[in-house]
Amino acid sequence: MNVLIIEDTDEKRNQVVLLLKEIISEVIIDTAMSFRGGVAKLESKAYDLLVLDMVLPIRDGDFPNADAGSNLLSEALYGNNCRRPSHILCLTAYDEVAVSFRDEAERKMVQLILYDEVESKWRSLLGEKARQIATRIKDADSYPREHGIDIAIITSSPMVELQEVLKLPDFSGEFHQDDVLFYYLSNWETSQKRKISVVACAAPSMGMTAACATASKLIERWRPRYLVMTGIAAGTKAEQTSGDILVAEAAFDYGSGKITVTAQGERIFTPSHSQLRIDASLHALLQRWERDQFRTENIWRAWYTNNRAKPPKVFMGLLASGAAVIQDKNLVDEILNTSRKVVGLDMEAFGVFQSAHLATSPSPKVLIAKSVSDFADNQKNDDWQQYAAFTSARFIYEFFTQESALKIGR
Repeated sequence: MNVLIIEDTDEKRNQVVLLLKEIISEVIIDTAMSFRGGVAKLESKAYDLLVLDMVLPIRDGDFPNADAGSNLLSEALYGNNCRRPSHILCLTAYDEVAVSFRDEAERKMVQLILYDEVESKWRSLLGEKARQIATRIKDADSYPREHGIDIAIITSSPMVELQEVLKLPDFSGEFHQDDVLFYYLSNWETSQKRKISVVACAAPSMGMTAACATASKLIERWRPRYLVMTGIAAGTKAEQTSGDILVAEAAFDYGSGKITVTAQGERIFTPSHSQLRIDASLHALLQRWERDQFRTENIWRAWYTNNRAKPPKVFMGLLASGAAVIQDKNLVDEILNTSRKVVGLDMEAFGVFQSAHLATSPSPKVLIAKSVSDFADNQKNDDWQQYAAFTSARFIYEFFTQESALKIGR
């Protein structure tokens, strides 16, 4: 197990080193004392665990900087040259830092531990996390190291979104994997008479955290070639209508940024968005489907009733993900001001991209196609949720069974 500890205080660093050596028999520990030193280590080596102090100097020997730990975390997760650690624990001895960083840690799906040289709670939390990682590394040999299935589909709702996926051809009954998730298996036949293996499941709740955790379990257990998410989203364009299909060429967390307070007591939010993007070759194929609106009439004709005047349209662009259901046009406008390429808002897309981004090899290609069910305004309701879930699921089926350039299946 390879561990990197980035900590400028000798006593705290030594305690962390001793703890890890006590509980893990085979551990290699590297250390750094500053932002620059930590980045250099992350660029040179892949780590199973990063233990990151939140208050660090920029360079060795400088005075500590309150933003250095947060900036280093962003480099570890999104930096172009850093090798992203499999697991990250953020450690701080300052109560005020823990309070101010808690929301960011939740958004970036990392664990935050409050260090206290007298209390032992931090030792038990860090020790238990290290044991879990060591166990997973040991068990990893039992997981397939090649792609095990063609497509894994995740939804955020078992009641509407997953049900529309399960209406696609040949899904079998529930398959329980000794955890809280239930999986459903199918084989789709392509236009070239090949068989595509498919597994589908729903996250236990809405939101990025649940979606990321569920997607990670899908990747670890099934090793899919493609990680797919279907479901509903809020549209952002005047030319969109209910049921139109939003395909993510990238996603970002619109809640990521910094909150400051002016001298007059005004709270100001400064966004700082990191985008995760779709695979380039997959993007090129989907652009043809958007340009020529392939198979949308088939989707329209397959709908259970005839209460839609025309087939849905496909829109490619950015999906902006956030923790809350939005019913406020002013907030939508604020998000659109950060990027005019935003075609929709949802609560999960960035988390799904993140799970694939951090997956061990072979990692899947991500395809997120959600359909418009509302426009995040005061007219928001559930009237079009089923139709949107239907067009989203059906688009995925049409794309994977009809796109001959994918060359998947047997």
